[in-house]
Amino acid sequence: MSRLRCHKRKLYRMSTTVRAAVYLRISLYRNGDGLAVDRQRAECLRIVGERGWTLVGEYSDASVSAFRRNVKRPEYDRLVADYQAGRIDAIVCYDLDRFTRQPRQLEDWIEAAEDRGLVLVTANGEADLTQDNVRMFARIKSSVARGEMERKSARQIAKNAQNVELGRPVPGKRRLGFLPGNMLEHPTEAQEVRDLYTSLLNGESIFGLAQKYGRKPVRIRETLTNPAYAGWVVRKGQSFEAAPEVARIVDRETWEAAQTLLRDPARRTSPGNKVAYLASGIARCGVCDARMVKQGPNYLCKGNLGHPTIKQTLLDDAIMHEAFTWLMAQEDTTESGAVRELLASLDALTKRRAAWQEQATWEGADLSAIRTEVAKLGREIEKVQVELDRVRLDVVSGDIVAALRAEFLRLSDDPSFEADAEGWALWETKWSGLPLDAQREIARHLSIRVFNGRGLERVEIEGR
Repeated sequence: MSRLRCHKRKLYRMSTTVRAAVYLRISLYRNGDGLAVDRQRAECLRIVGERGWTLVGEYSDASVSAFRRNVKRPEYDRLVADYQAGRIDAIVCYDLDRFTRQPRQLEDWIEAAEDRGLVLVTANGEADLTQDNVRMFARIKSSVARGEMERKSARQIAKNAQNVELGRPVPGKRRLGFLPGNMLEHPTEAQEVRDLYTSLLNGESIFGLAQKYGRKPVRIRETLTNPAYAGWVVRKGQSFEAAPEVARIVDRETWEAAQTLLRDPARRTSPGNKVAYLASGIARCGVCDARMVKQGPNYLCKGNLGHPTIKQTLLDDAIMHEAFTWLMAQEDTTESGAVRELLASLDALTKRRAAWQEQATWEGADLSAIRTEVAKLGREIEKVQVELDRVRLDVVSGDIVAALRAEFLRLSDDPSFEADAEGWALWETKWSGLPLDAQREIARHLSIRVFNGRGLERVEIEGR
């Protein structure tokens, strides 16, 4: 660019209002780093004021690197868009490396300065990118900054590898259940994590847990599949034994049992047409034995719309009361370890079936023998799954029974306790607090039939 064009551009700047933008950035935002951002802002605003420019925008990226290409800088991107839209004549930043550390980006701003006369000002002086010596300095500084960041990155990678060898977690975002640093238990969140594993093994779904704890299903699954909770340190997909000082929030047996359950190929990975009503598909028509489904305010026979219908609230209340009678007659002797044993058996059978199925792709494979073995394993898997469903229900109902009996025993010492009224009130509270999945598991242990007639007289509910 000729001296005349540069001179004309400077005269143009002096005779018109210069619209200035301030860009601020800090790589890693910690407590107290707001002061660092304030220092950058104060210096940049001082420059804008001294030059008599008009401030048209402030763009600030916190905890964002200017080194990594794959890291988005939202405010930087907004600044670029506003400049391209012609809203900005000058950019003020604290230092060039606060603005960019990527040579490719610097070249874009050099082109902008040459084509449209962009003024780039830093706290240590104006960077007139239309001048060759300034461009050379900016390029050298950008290359040096990038080189330093690459060396720093290499040092951090080596440090992370060393931490893993020592069984210590690498620095990163705090995990649910841990204090910052991911080594010590959080005083309250750790129990929430343990409850997640227990609930999963007792039959609750990922989506039921997400609703219960107010978290996204994907976050629940990430927590349940993270080896860090069982005392492993993970790096590049490999798990290493954590150091003794790193907390184990759940034991290995519990964690492995959860993984076995989550690997179950029969397990749904999306809610699909998730049943949203207590008796849907469980209650039966007393006339034709078809399933009853929810439609509008009623449950109705799926096989024939002319057969019995009943108000949803009426049947749900009846099930709630009969479930109490059935539960209190059960023994609370089921051990949750039975669930884990069946899960391990199911996982082993599923893997064996998959291995046989893979052999069907081999050249010269005996397809008849493979089909026979796969069918045999399929029947065994079905039997284990049926037993697993039964044991899960027994675990859920056993926990409820134990809790209710303990509460009744405590209240019975009070002379004013009225077993009928207060007992039902206690049960209603307990029932309403159960997730729908657990309510339906209990309801499946009941034979529920709806006949023609009025009121609850046409409802027949018995324990199976």
